Amino acid sequence: MIDFLPTRGWETVHQRFFRDRLLEHPGDRRRHEALKRSAAAAALEGTSSYNAAKTGFVQEIVDAARGRLGLQPVSVDHK
Repeated sequence: MIDFLPTRGWETVHQRFFRDRLLEHPGDRRRHEALKRSAAAAALEGTSSYNAAKTGFVQEIVDAARGRLGLQPVSVDHK
């Protein structure tokens, strides 16, 4: 099954905040790339979950974007 992002509320969907930040900030894009490589290597070794390794970074980016708009933080963890 494919999960699609909702069109209702698109202006506050955390995936959008994350995407926009990476498009606008090359430094964060490089940090994300390095984190993804590290997380993938750790997952292959069986020492951590790929998604869990990225959650803190994603949360940081989304919290900052929401804060700039006066919005409360929301969890990006999909457990």
